[in-house]
Amino acid sequence: MIMAERQDGEKIVMVRYGELFLKSDPVKYHFIGILLRNIRRALEATGHSCSFESPRGRIFVAGEKPEEIAAIIARVFGVVDVSVCIRVDATPDALRDGAVSLALSRLHPPCRFAVRARRQSKTGMNSQQLGEYVGSAIYDAIPGLSVDLTDPEYELFVEVRDCGGLVYDTRIPAPGGLPWGSQGKALCLLSSGIDSPVASWLAMKRGCEVSHLHMDGGRWAGGDVRETAIENHRRLSLW
Repeated sequence: MIMAERQDGEKIVMVRYGELFLKSDPVKYHFIGILLRNIRRALEATGHSCSFESPRGRIFVAGEKPEEIAAIIARVFGVVDVSVCIRVDATPDALRDGAVSLALSRLHPPCRFAVRARRQSKTGMNSQQLGEYVGSAIYDAIPGLSVDLTDPEYELFVEVRDCGGLVYDTRIPAPGGLPWGSQGKALCLLSSGIDSPVASWLAMKRGCEVSHLHMDGGRWAGGDVRETAIENHRRLSLW
């Protein structure tokens, strides 16, 4: 699925994946297809209708309530991290204006900040020059700030990509691993303890489509064992 025509200033969710890059091209594209399927299923299950775009190295998701969408995708195996971005033109001035607008709503002196810039194309400003250009504009717009590239209290990111410019200041960590269902099916014993749900989660992280089997010990196991095992299954089903 491809996004509708881009609107400057719209919020979109950017999804990064990691070790899928290590695979050969046929395997990589197959895994990305599974990852897109899983993201779409997770969002549909929670009532979100979204559109998708998957340029090289990223997945972009557009829909209402992008913060909620980002939180859901951050529980999808294969995803490394998620950001809610402001999408602008891929020009230095548009990125500068978007970054200043975002910083004005988040930054208050005294604060140490840094701008991290990345670009997909190799024309125009390089990454360091772009970071300095955007950072200088923020520094001038908010008196009392200080620049700290080593240990900042606030980081703002700008990216130049073929699909446009992106401005964001949050990276939500996700579990990484391989897309769920990419490594076949497995059956996992599930108890009311902690060991079996952790083992199940780790198998899911490595791409296994896990089904759970609980051995009900009846009155010999204790009154809350079955309910706790079901609760473990419910929590795992959120991933």
